[in-house]
Amino acid sequence: MDESEEIDFNSKSKIFVENKRSDCFDTGEELEKDLRKTAGDNGDCDLQCEKRESPKQELDAHIRQHAIQKLYNDPSFAVICSFFNKFAVFLGLKPQCFAKMENMFTSFHVTGKVDRDLIDLHLMLMRKLTFKSARLEVWEKYLLKFCSLVPSLETEYLQLERYGYLHTTAATKLAILKALCESQFDFNVKFKESLLNSCAASDLRLLPIGYDREGLAYLYQQDADLVIRIYSAEQDDHSGGSWNLVAKLVCFKSFRISVIKFINLIFCDYR
Repeated sequence: MDESEEIDFNSKSKIFVENKRSDCFDTGEELEKDLRKTAGDNGDCDLQCEKRESPKQELDAHIRQHAIQKLYNDPSFAVICSFFNKFAVFLGLKPQCFAKMENMFTSFHVTGKVDRDLIDLHLMLMRKLTFKSARLEVWEKYLLKFCSLVPSLETEYLQLERYGYLHTTAATKLAILKALCESQFDFNVKFKESLLNSCAASDLRLLPIGYDREGLAYLYQQDADLVIRIYSAEQDDHSGGSWNLVAKLVCFKSFRISVIKFINLIFCDYR
């Protein structure tokens, strides 16, 4: 972020900062206002086209938005995003942006099938462990085998066996992927060696950027697209079980914000 491109928070800038009071998600009203303004003197043809979208499209959008909200209500999603943000490079991957992670876990609500990128992600992680022969045609079979070897995934194993991956709950999908990520630290030898040679112990965890009066810690995530998430968590929470999304920042290409000012803006409600 360019420090020279700081903004005045009192100006009407294109930034959406959502906190607990708005459940961290846009209502869509701001987007509609922008569309009306864009139409302006050039006519409102595009806006009218948007209004004429089919009931199915509207329903699909509503279902997907609800699914995204459920993702952020589950602390495991934040832990997964943090893992790929910090350690993807050690697995030979590019960092996974928040939008891509959201899409992988919600697209099947509309398409009726599991996202191929999500399947490939599971296959890659399994192959990094002991499942070298895992392949696309039987990927769920290998995923079942992985779950059977992890005691904490007993419930997820039963759901996966009974319903198949597509029809399991979001919580089950997230728990399985989180376990796959965490297993890299224990059983992926090359991964562990790379971390030992490149990272200090303090680099392996996402450290808090501050604390509020009630003792809650606040954690900062920024993906490759410069999209920001702020989470609260209980102190000494090493598993991520208490992570809660309190704010997110949507950046536009023509817009940059000082990270320090953004953090100060967030903390003004929690000090």
